[in-house]
Amino acid sequence: MGVVSVTVNGKDFSLPRDKVIAFRNFAKKIWNMEMFMIIMFGEYKQRVPYYSSKISGKLTKEDKTILSKLEKTIRLVNKSLAKYRFADASDTIYHFMWDDLASNYLETIKDKDDKKLSLSVFRYVYFSCLKLLHPFMPFVTECIWQETEAFRDDTKPLIVTSWPK
Repeated sequence: MGVVSVTVNGKDFSLPRDKVIAFRNFAKKIWNMEMFMIIMFGEYKQRVPYYSSKISGKLTKEDKTILSKLEKTIRLVNKSLAKYRFADASDTIYHFMWDDLASNYLETIKDKDDKKLSLSVFRYVYFSCLKLLHPFMPFVTECIWQETEAFRDDTKPLIVTSWPK
């Protein structure tokens, strides 16, 4: 992902050391989000339903915001990929996962008394992000996908799942 993030179509480049370090840290952040999900689902000790638009009336402001930002991220990534602007696509995913999902949304979940719906939304957003990120970080995302099989309703490998809409 470090290589993709610094490429500009048709230009030579040198791979800056700071990009390699930044995306190593990003991979750690993605793993930490997986661990957060495992811990939170374990502490909740109840079945968490899979998110669907049918439960949107019960969503909090934070839930609606992260879902809206996810939709925007998916649109931007698809648009960038269609134009072969891989650096833009990877940058969009990176900032959404780091800034919006990890730094903002997860902090709101920690303090909630009733986490059921927020955990459902988080799982949906996180798994959608893994799908978006898969072309750029296939080994990390596939490994996380396999480790989180207990939290999914399918057992297919990530590479053959449907692309987020």
